[in-house]
Amino acid sequence: MSSTIPIKNIYYMLSYAFGALRHDQYAPIASEAFDHIHDLFAAILVHGTTQLLKQGLYHAYEAHQDDIVTIRGKIDMAGTIRHQVQQRRMVTCVSDEFTADTLFNRILKSTIVLLVRHGEVQPKQKLVLTQLALHFHAVRTIDLSSVAWQTLRFHQHTQRYTLLMRICQYICQGMLMRTADGGTRLAQFLDDQQMAQLFERFVLAYYRQHHPALRAAAPHIDWAVDYGDTSQLPRMKTDIVLSFPAHTLIIDTKYYSKSMQQQYTRASLHSHNLYQMYSYVKNYAAGRNEPVSGLILYAKTDAPTSPDTDVVMHGNRLHAQTLDLDQEFAGIRRELDAVVVGNA
Repeated sequence: MSSTIPIKNIYYMLSYAFGALRHDQYAPIASEAFDHIHDLFAAILVHGTTQLLKQGLYHAYEAHQDDIVTIRGKIDMAGTIRHQVQQRRMVTCVSDEFTADTLFNRILKSTIVLLVRHGEVQPKQKLVLTQLALHFHAVRTIDLSSVAWQTLRFHQHTQRYTLLMRICQYICQGMLMRTADGGTRLAQFLDDQQMAQLFERFVLAYYRQHHPALRAAAPHIDWAVDYGDTSQLPRMKTDIVLSFPAHTLIIDTKYYSKSMQQQYTRASLHSHNLYQMYSYVKNYAAGRNEPVSGLILYAKTDAPTSPDTDVVMHGNRLHAQTLDLDQEFAGIRRELDAVVVGNA
């Protein structure tokens, strides 16, 4: 389904989701036209990496082991004993070296090399990426399939890598595929699972940036049980919770190739989506003296029937609607803002 979304909108969604709109170095990308998503990713890597090089790549102290004749740092006894057995007058030492050869830079360099070799990128973009890779001469390449993406942590000195690392993750996880002859190629678009995650992060980030008074968050909801052990109950993790002055709106985003289920000639909401939202609303409302409502927000598909439901169940409003991602981004903003107006 992501193939129906204009590539420019994917850029905006990425920018909101990972905070790039707060940084001027990505502003020129908004005025460019892209025929292929690899060119979009290449442009983001070019702009982001160029800015990193101007500011200086992130350096950190990394343990480095050497076999030398004089002691530097800490002596590695196992290695040193091995030299003694072999009658070599050397010691193995481990010392901390302040280096740019860090995990973030290894991922970035390796992804640039991958995109140059296997991505469908315009020749001029490949040339620029190749030139940028030369600045990483002191950085090793790594096997990107071994990267534990979910363990990456960003702090004060690495925050500027956030969008770049997520672009690298999308390229390496969702777009990297193996051909029948064992070679490598990059798929054309993000898969539905990645787009679902991006859709969720985008909507949350949009409300945080443009409607800060609503304190958009994604909290866990506790089960409102009368008694008993809840340790084996599933966790209820919301996508977005908006706190209006007099009530709360829980939003659950959905990105499906088919947003409705079909039984004979009748189209209806996916039952598990409705049950999930009902559970969220009733458990969140327990013990609160304010109305709580729920919205299931689907990415619009080409299906003839789209979710459009608005009901009240036992005092709680539940509704479902779509967001059309296949339009100018100004229209997407209007639809997201209309959700706020319609629930104010």
